[in-house]
Amino acid sequence: MLVNESTLKLLRSIPGPTQDAQSILSWCEVAGAQPSFGRGIVSMLELFGSIVIENGAQLSDAKIKAKSKIAKYFHDSLAAYLAKHSPLVTDWETKGVSDTPIVPSEVLRSGATLLNVLESKREKVWGYGEPLVQPKVSSCIITTKVHRSTELLYLFHFDTDSNAFQLVGGGEEPDDKDVVATVIREIGEELQNRVVNGKDYTVTPLLSGEPIVVNSRSNSHGALSSYSITLFHMQANTKHLPDFGHSNRWLTLKEILKGRTNGRNGDPIKNDVHKELVEEHKGLLDKLDPSFSQPLRRSLRQKIATKRGSWITVFIGLMAIPAALLIAYPGNTWCLWGGLAGSILFLVLALLSFRA
Repeated sequence: MLVNESTLKLLRSIPGPTQDAQSILSWCEVAGAQPSFGRGIVSMLELFGSIVIENGAQLSDAKIKAKSKIAKYFHDSLAAYLAKHSPLVTDWETKGVSDTPIVPSEVLRSGATLLNVLESKREKVWGYGEPLVQPKVSSCIITTKVHRSTELLYLFHFDTDSNAFQLVGGGEEPDDKDVVATVIREIGEELQNRVVNGKDYTVTPLLSGEPIVVNSRSNSHGALSSYSITLFHMQANTKHLPDFGHSNRWLTLKEILKGRTNGRNGDPIKNDVHKELVEEHKGLLDKLDPSFSQPLRRSLRQKIATKRGSWITVFIGLMAIPAALLIAYPGNTWCLWGGLAGSILFLVLALLSFRA
C-alpha cells in the first residue's frame, strides 16, 4: 500500500469538536499537502459525514473540524490503518450477500458485504432510482405436476454465488447471438447438459418476448440492479423426466412467494420474477402447461414428509399386533383375531394413502 505521509498528517491533525475550526489551506500547508489533495481528503470525509465545514463557499475561506469525539476517533482510526499498510477490506472477489442482520465485525469481511450495506441504505433512502448495473437476463420457467395432483411445480436452480434458489437462466454473455441463445446456454449449464435443445426440448417466449423489468439488490454482489428479464417456457419432447441433479429443486408457488423452501431451515429463494408475474400478469402462471407430459412421482423421503399422518397410522397398526397377542394370552382367540384384523386394516389404509 502506498501511504502518503501527508495523508496521515491531514487525518491526525483535523481539529476536534471542542477546538476551533482550522482553515483548509493552513491545514494542508502544515501537513505539507497541496490544497487540491487536501480537498480530496475533505470530499471523502464529507461522504462519511464525519466533518463540519465552515464558510465552505470558497476553498480559501473554508474551515474544517471533526463533527464529534467519535468522528475524531474515526479519523485517527483511519490513520492507524494507513500507518500499518492495512486495507479495510482485503477480499473483493468472494460473492454472496444476505439480507439478515450482520454483526459489525462482518461488515468489512468482503467487498460484497460492504457494498450490500451501502446499497441497502441507499435503497431505503432513495429507492431504486439509480441502479449501479442493468443486466440483460434470459430465464426459463420449467414446470411439472406431481402424480395425482393438480398443483404446478417450478424448477429452480441453486446459485452458489447468490446462495439462493433462482429460476433457470442467467445474464447475457458477449458470445450470445440473442436472448434465445442465452437461455439455451444457461439451461445447458445449470441442468448439467442433461437435455439438448431441439432434441429434448423447445423454448417458447412468454409475454410476446417482451422483457419484464425487476429492480432489486443483487444476491451475488449487493449492488442495486435493474434486471431486464426475457422469460421463456420449456416444452419437453419426451415424457420422461431426467434427473436434474442435487442443485436443482421443484418448488411450489407458495414456497416461491414465501421466499424460502419448506423445512425448519429452509433455503432462500429469489422470487422477484414470480412476484412480478403474480402481481402484474395475473393468470399467466396458471395457464402454463407442464413441461413434461409424465407427472413427477414423489420420492420415499417426500412421502414421509408429506404423509406423516399415514406413518402414524402404520405405527399404530404395527403396535396393535403385539398388543393383541398380549391381551389374547393365554387363550382368548376372538380377541386375538380381532386385534390382528384391526391391525391389518390400519396397515392397508395407510399403504393405500401412499399411492398418491
